[in-house]
Order: sequence, then structure tokens, then C-alpha cells
Amino acid sequence: MSSVEQQYDTLDEMEEEKLEVKISNTTHTGANVKLNAETEAVLNSIILDRNTVNGPLTINVLPAKNAAEDHNAALHDYTEISLRLQQKLKQDYQRILVGSCLSWGSSSILILIVLLIPELIFIFENNIYYRATVENRSIRLVSTGKEGVIFNGLSDWLYEVEIFKSHIAHWWSPDGARLAYATINDTLVPRMEIPMFTGSVYPTARQYHYPKAGEENPVISLYVVNLNGPLHTVEMRRPEDQRIGEYYVTMVKWATSTKLAVNWLNRAQNISILTLCVATTGVCTKKHEDESEGWLHRQNEEPLFSKDGLRLFFTRAIPQGGRGKFFHISMSISQPNSSTDTLQSITSGDWDVTQVLAYDEDSQLIYFLSTEDDPKRRHLYSADTVGTFNRRCLSCDFTDSCGYVSGFFSASMDYFLLSCKGPDVPYVSVYSTHDRQKVRDIELNLNLRRTVNSMQMPKLEYREINIEDYSLSMQILKPAGFIDTSHYPLLLLVDGTPGSQSVSEQFHIDWASVLVSSFGVIAVRFDGRGSGFQGTNLLHKVQRRLGMFEEKDQLDALSILIQEPFIDKTRIGAFGQVYGGYVTSLLLSSEDSMLKCAAVLSPITDFALYASAFSERYLGPPKPDRRAYEMANLAYRASQFIDKKFLIIHPTADEKVHFQHTAKFISRLISERANYTLQIYPDEGHFIHNEGTRQHLSQSLVNFFEECFRLPDRVFEEALEEESEEEVFSSLPVSHADSETAPASCSCLGSPSGAPHYPSTLDRPRPCSAAWHLAGATSSRSPRQASYELLKVLGVSGLSITLTNETLRY
Repeated sequence: MSSVEQQYDTLDEMEEEKLEVKISNTTHTGANVKLNAETEAVLNSIILDRNTVNGPLTINVLPAKNAAEDHNAALHDYTEISLRLQQKLKQDYQRILVGSCLSWGSSSILILIVLLIPELIFIFENNIYYRATVENRSIRLVSTGKEGVIFNGLSDWLYEVEIFKSHIAHWWSPDGARLAYATINDTLVPRMEIPMFTGSVYPTARQYHYPKAGEENPVISLYVVNLNGPLHTVEMRRPEDQRIGEYYVTMVKWATSTKLAVNWLNRAQNISILTLCVATTGVCTKKHEDESEGWLHRQNEEPLFSKDGLRLFFTRAIPQGGRGKFFHISMSISQPNSSTDTLQSITSGDWDVTQVLAYDEDSQLIYFLSTEDDPKRRHLYSADTVGTFNRRCLSCDFTDSCGYVSGFFSASMDYFLLSCKGPDVPYVSVYSTHDRQKVRDIELNLNLRRTVNSMQMPKLEYREINIEDYSLSMQILKPAGFIDTSHYPLLLLVDGTPGSQSVSEQFHIDWASVLVSSFGVIAVRFDGRGSGFQGTNLLHKVQRRLGMFEEKDQLDALSILIQEPFIDKTRIGAFGQVYGGYVTSLLLSSEDSMLKCAAVLSPITDFALYASAFSERYLGPPKPDRRAYEMANLAYRASQFIDKKFLIIHPTADEKVHFQHTAKFISRLISERANYTLQIYPDEGHFIHNEGTRQHLSQSLVNFFEECFRLPDRVFEEALEEESEEEVFSSLPVSHADSETAPASCSCLGSPSGAPHYPSTLDRPRPCSAAWHLAGATSSRSPRQASYELLKVLGVSGLSITLTNETLRY
């Protein structure tokens, strides 16, 4: 029980305590009210005062008594109070975001911020409706919406998954006086049908617009509607640049209450223009332009602005020598009464700024996350925005267990919340910005930490591998009881999506961790050419050649790794999903393949069938030259899957990588008489939400690789061929009761002489180990007892052994 729960038996008792309520709008006007009365009086004060405050309100609710030591419980109680405020104020304030962010008071006590804005919008049948207050009638702001075809204020499929990466396509101005929204028209976009097989006697189909490579794309327009006074809607006009042509809008963010930043990207995704648009006129002024010989990466990241909107901070790729371009912070300064902007680079080096977090105008410091310490790490830094742009790391010297962080700053910039995401169990704490001293732990994940400490977790190792002119990162997961004289199977975990990163210090547990911990498997992740955060030269190597370098780099990495004496070269498998499934399929079918087996989940098999924004980004348009698409098509590898152990898993209602990918690929495998195993999940989508189905998927993968990695029963099978059944058992030595030496027949294990060490059940080659077990048995055991022990160790289903005229079958 938290201290708050101990102090107050009921919420009403808590409300009777003195509350401090601060009311302010975005222009920092308002009133401070300090009352010893009940919450009702506070609420009445807020209601009475509301007419003197324009725009959004921020209400800080803080019990006069000290906050609970358990801040999670305190947050819960604050949220309850906020909900009571919501009930009291619902007649005056309709749009209420409870717990939208955190703030810290002068006494370093956690406070819940509740943002209240009188206005309300809602979207019905893809049309936007507005209410000034709950008493007012709803006003339809736009009436062009058409369900599933024309989207106002919401993303269609392509924008939600590939561009905005959010279903939200509307943006309130800071003062709530204006609303920017996107209209996305899918009229010309071809429809995709997803069959649904369960739930009715006849299958049904779900349709939606899905643009594949080279097909018609959605058309997007951006508008701003003025909500104060007569409704007035203005379209933001894209830059007059013939190179843009057909375009995407990749980012929208308000800079001030009257200006918003918009990023325009051409369909080929190699030219972008960042503009600042005036909401009242729709005129968009160019602030920065980017052009690339490859594709432009990270185009949906939001910039930061100073309060007056004159300083703009954003990341862009800047040349840094032989490794190409790296993403760094640029500052654009607008001069009043001048059309010329000053552009300065605040950071530089062969490392990436991964996120710009906050700008402190008082200290003129910019805060950001970067890979300066190591590409697989993320640390929090600050840099001066004047003078020599000195930077310093705020999180590098906290602990070795915190190498991968994210951050969030309070509105006053006095405190920051640091979320440590690895390599140890994640935790969240609050620190002072001024001296970096810890103020409070918010979440320590103690239950998870205790669970992890009680388990045999994998040991993590990191290596750098030199391939051609590149030094590439590898992560190795070894069993807790690893012994370098044993032989272990190897599982390669493949992603390879351009710009992604598989090797990092984030804390991670999945089904592969089970294989490592419970079945003595070594798992490996590797970032080759095409991966992110190591410069654009490495990133753009895969341009128009998807799969070529990823396959080569993964095989080269395996070639280096299998030179280790603890790797069993005969037991190597791989797993990947989506793009990783594509690369895994290439690895299995390669002429130089070292894989014994592979499993793929929702693999991309033909990029002509995949989303336009993704495929065209890396392969260009499929017309007029389809060679890049044909070279990347898995169908041309079908004949190389003969006699391969290949598991394909695909949900039938996958809306991102359609089952069509697997169906067409399997058709080609059948024509080539290639081997495969198919496992489907009826009516499940790309992201499997059903807990039972996710568990079934994990168990299926564990079972598949467990079976693949079992050692063959060579010795016992050879013995059956060469000797009669009686001779087999008579040949098994039983006179080594006190000996720890295994018989010579176990030499097939590749273990040193003497009793072999088996890291896991997978490494017990059942006939040979059975012989060793029987050799260690006492001679007083009967043949029947010995046979039962043999059968128990063998575990070979369906094997029949004859002994003294008795047949034992299992």
C-alpha cells in the first residue's frame, strides 16, 4: 500500500486537504488560487475564473501533504482527482487530456498536469466537426469525407503505416484558435481485398485502398481552418518546384499560433523541401532543401522552434568525410524584415543525432539523443546554440547498466525524465537539469528485475567484424552456462530493413531468448550494409540492389563466426520477418548457404506487391525498368529451395504484407518441387493481437528450431545396420560402473575424451549418449531395466528395439 493510500482512506478525505491550484494559459496569464476549502470551492474558482483566461488551461493539482514515496500510486491518486475535476468542469470544458504529461513543482514533488481546452473536434464518416463548448451545437468544418475513400483529419493506410506512422492527420495550433488538417484522397488508389474465413458460413472480404509499387498513390492536401469568428479555411500551397511533382507531406508541426512547418517530399523520395507556412494566407516559404543520390532518410521527424518562431532546429544529413553523411542538428535563424535565413550546424562528427528533445531559451541550450559514444547506444547530450557549440553528455557516466536512454523535459526545463532502456532491466527516473542529481525514481521494474535475476538469462557479447572497408556490429547471445569446449547450434536473427538497427543495447526478451536459455542455442544479430546509424555510405549501398549486400554480409559474418570452436557448423538456422524474412529466404537458398533450416514470418517475396512508398524508396518505380524488381524477386530462387528445411508462417489477414506474397511464392516452389512447410493463422492481421495466438507462434518457432538443432542419431543407426539387435546390446559396455570415461563409440560427439558435456537437451545425441549412460550402469541391472534407460535417453519416436523376445515401442 502506498503512503497516499495510508494517509487517506477515501478520495473524499483526500479532497478535503488543502489543494494548490495554478491556472494559466499559453500566454502565461491567469490567477493563483490557494484554498483551505474542499475541492468544490476550488472547482468553483476555476469556473468563475475561466472567462479571464483565453485558450488552453493547465491545472496543476498538488496535495498539501508530501507526495507519496510510491509515485506510481501518487500518479494514480492525482489522476482520480483530475477525473473529478473533469466531471465538475465538463459543462465548460469538453476536450480534456488527463495525464498528458508530467511537471515538477518547486518542491521537487511530482505533479499531474491536466490540459483543458474549451474546443472539441470529432471526426465522423471522415468529416470533421467542431464545438466551441458543450452547450454549442456541432459545426461541420469539412463535408468532403467519404468512408474509406476521402479522409479528413485521419490517415489512410499508406500514410498511417509508411509516412506519418500515426493515424492522426490533424494538428491544433498552440492557442487552440486554428486547426490544421490533411485531406487524403484515395479515389484512384486500387483496392485490396482481405478474405476473412471465420465467423460466418461463407467467407467475407475486407476492402481498403492499398497502393502497390508503380500504382496510383493517394493525393494529399493540407488546410488550416480558423475557429475564432467566422470559419475560414485556407489551403497551404506547396512550393513551386517542378522537381517535386507528385509528392508526400511527411511532417506538420505548428511553430507559432499562426505559422506551421510542413515538409514536402517528392514521390521518388530523393528531394524534400521544409517550409514555414502562414496559416492565414497559405503561403509557404522555403526554409531548407535536401537532395540525395539515394533516398532521403528520416523525413517525418519534427523540428523544434523558439517561442517567437524565429529559430528553427532540425536534423539533416551533413557530409562528415569518408563514411558519408551523418544526421546532425542545424539551426535556421530568421531575421525580422528579411527574407534571408542564417543556417548553422550545431553538431558534427561521424555519429548521428537520433532525436532533438528540447530547447532551453534561457540557457540557450539544445538537448538531444545521439550515438556519439557508440552506434548501438543512445545517450542524452546538451549543446550550446551560441559561441563554439560546446556539447556535453548528461547520461554517459550514470551507470554501465544504462547505455540506451530516451528523455523528456519538463516545461520549465528544470527537470528531465530519463528512461533507461538497457542493457539492464529498464527503469525511469527524474533528474535535475542543473546539476544532474537524481530527484526521484519513477519506475524501477522491481518485479521484472527479480524475475530476470532468478532466471538463467543469456550472456550478451558485442563484436566488430571487418567486411571489405566496413566495421560492422554483431551481438552474440550465449547460454548462461556457456562452456567454450562444447559445441552449440547457432541461430541467426535477421532484420536488415534499410535504415534499421538490430544490434543495440536495448533490453530485449523474446522467444529466441528461450532458445538460448533453455535449449543451449547461441543467437546472433548482425548489422550489415543498408543498416542505419553508421553513415549514408553504408545506408545507401542497397539502393536498387535489395538483398544483394544483405545476403553477402550475413554469410560473411557467419563464415567468420563459425571459425569459433564452440559453434557447430552443421547446426545453423535463421529467422526473419517481413524484410528480414526476405533476407532469411535468400540466405537459405544461397549457393554458399551454411543454414540447415530457416523460418520466416510474413515474408516479402515480391516488392512489386508491396507498398509503393516502401518499394519505390529503395528500388525506384517499376516502370519503365523492372530489372531491379525482378532481381529482388524471391521466385527466381525457387529451384534452390529443394531439400531445404523451410518453415513459412503467414497470417491470412495480414494487411501490410498480404498473404498474396506467400501464395505466389509457394506456387513457384511447388512448380520447382521444392520443400517447404506452411503454417497459417486464419483471419489474423500483421500485428497478432490475440495472446493465445502469439504464444502459439512463439512455441511453434521454438519447436521448429529445437527439432532442427537436434543431433542426428548416426551411431545408433549404423549399429543397427551392422549388427543384430542382440549384438547391439551385448556390445554396449556395462563394466564401467565406477568409470567416468565414455566409450569410444561416443567419439561422434566431437567432444574431448571422457564423459561428454552436453550444454542442453539439444546436444544429447540420443544413441551415443544412451550408450554412455548404459556404460555407466551397474552390471546388476537387468537387460529390461537397461533397455528402459536406453529408450528414455534415446527419445526416438517409433523406434522398435528387440531384447530377450520383448519388443518395446514408444
